[in-house]
Amino acid sequence: SVRLRTTKSLSERPPLVAGAERGNGRIATAFIVLAMAGVPLAIAPGLSLEYEVLPKLLILLAATAGLLFCWNAWYSGAAALLATKRGRWLAGALGALAASAAISTLLSARPELALAGSPARRYGLVIQAAMALFAFLAASCLVGHPRRLRVVLAAVACVSGVISLYAIAQYARWDPLLPVKLYTIQYEGNMVRIPGTLGHAVHLASFLAGALLLTYGLAAGSTGKTGVLLRGTMLVTLLAIVLSGTRSAILALVVAGVMVALSGRRVRFRLAAQWAAGGAILALLIAGFLQLEIGTSLHLRLRQWRQDFYGGPRLTVWRDSLPLTVIHPIFGSGPETFGSEFRRRQSVDLSRAYPDFFQESPHNVPLAVTIEQGFFGLLALTFLMLAFVPAPSPAENIRVAAIRASGVCTFVCLLFIPLTIPGALMLYTAAALLTAAGSGLTTAATVQPGAGVKIVASAVAALLV
Repeated sequence: SVRLRTTKSLSERPPLVAGAERGNGRIATAFIVLAMAGVPLAIAPGLSLEYEVLPKLLILLAATAGLLFCWNAWYSGAAALLATKRGRWLAGALGALAASAAISTLLSARPELALAGSPARRYGLVIQAAMALFAFLAASCLVGHPRRLRVVLAAVACVSGVISLYAIAQYARWDPLLPVKLYTIQYEGNMVRIPGTLGHAVHLASFLAGALLLTYGLAAGSTGKTGVLLRGTMLVTLLAIVLSGTRSAILALVVAGVMVALSGRRVRFRLAAQWAAGGAILALLIAGFLQLEIGTSLHLRLRQWRQDFYGGPRLTVWRDSLPLTVIHPIFGSGPETFGSEFRRRQSVDLSRAYPDFFQESPHNVPLAVTIEQGFFGLLALTFLMLAFVPAPSPAENIRVAAIRASGVCTFVCLLFIPLTIPGALMLYTAAALLTAAGSGLTTAATVQPGAGVKIVASAVAALLV
């Protein structure tokens, strides 16, 4: 173990050291912003077949490696976090998830696939370990620093607004980056399913739903032009979610809205009324929008909802996936191996009903984790989700409640869609933000890392690079 060596307070230390710590804090915050804004936004069409995946992977690895070098910014926070119950819970859950992925990869019959992940998602051991490490480092950098937390939330709000505007432009069939035919489906006409920069409409809506709640938490304490801008961003984000035609995101937002209204000891009736009124106005606007020619794609999507009430092959895939959970019950078959395992065992009726489909995921994260990483992985995921359970304490402020609701909202979305790098980033980072904001720490004692910590951090950073 590494002994923590407490030094003098900032007021007693030389200005050069204090300035270096402030500089490290700014750089560390910039790396967190790079990941939270760059991962969902980055695409590189024309450079690679994985143009929607590889840029996101590279940005996350680079941001995590950069954070590791900012040890003066996260080491004190890590010591403070590990001294709290919330911090130890987060660290244990993230460590268990990474350990589960590592053990499953070592025992997998397809270790190379489990290590790197499939080309469609690249959610193998490398990215899972980097994701867990990034979340813990982010929590350590932000704990006791509310200003840094506001900067990160502002970055999420900005990028969600940019992605939403781009998605709305895609719906209007104006896309400077991608051919519209890539996301146009022939379903009783031309139906556009806007992907934004997230690869598919369901992933777009999932990310925007979580970001919408984080923006709401930031807007709740903002006034003037900033408050107006944030509320405008929320409206644009909500419009993009509706135009995506994603049922899981709308369901998740309803669940999260109820959770925010119920946060604390008493029901916030005024807040609940505002959400209900907003929903009613939105429903009226959608009804009018469907009567216009530009509303054709959304109208076709709503018709598809009625005809495909149970979500296409999802229920059949879930049914055929359940036997896979007992083949490798403890540690699973390895990350990203569901497709090859399921293909050999899917039922005849599913194969005949969808002969051209390759099911790369069961479209349910708990089920996917159980199959790929066993019940050890499911237990670790459960521990992470328990971090979002409200403690029996006095009413929490709106910002903390919104962060909590964002994590729950993302998880509800992931009950119906595959887990991707942006989706996992939103879920893990929501847990990190909640731990940092809800820890009750306003300052953290200054602790300097020893040479051993710096050597280990540099080695891990080099490995990620």
